[in-house]
Amino acid sequence: MARTTDLHRRGAPGEREGLFIFNSIVDSFTHCFAVPVRGEEGHAAATLCLVTPRGDRA
Repeated sequence: MARTTDLHRRGAPGEREGLFIFNSIVDSFTHCFAVPVRGEEGHAAATLCLVTPRGDRA
């Protein structure tokens, strides 16, 4: 299990850029694109995450 400080460190670039992109840790065939859904006060209220296939390596 990741420590909270590890999660903050890994998520910091996403906070600055407004999105987070990473390769799936579940399988080697997908990417995840995540963005915050912000409430009226600007705080993240939810996350929208799209899991898409990686490009073919043909």
